Amino acid sequence: MRGIISSIMEAGRILSAFQTFQALESHAMTSVTIEEAQRKLPDIVRQLQPGEEVTITDHERPVAQVRKATQTSWSCKAGSAKQSILRIAPDFDAPLDEFQEYME
Repeated sequence: MRGIISSIMEAGRILSAFQTFQALESHAMTSVTIEEAQRKLPDIVRQLQPGEEVTITDHERPVAQVRKATQTSWSCKAGSAKQSILRIAPDFDAPLDEFQEYME
């Protein structure tokens, strides 16, 4: 029994270390130099997740922060696709043959 408990505790420690590593890895790009930002700003912004930010430094001193905005509106409008559906099969909502045994 002790061996099982020890194994579970070890697995928990490994999982915790892995989750910590993933968190650090996902926030690996928290600062860039001003020179790098000038060269790669579009790429840097594209890699950010909404709400995530990057600090721009000049001689290792923070000078600016860039945060990716969260989406505040949808790119499409309600009803904008109503003309795009050309044909719907007349039996599109009929039960599938594969489920006949479950329908009886």
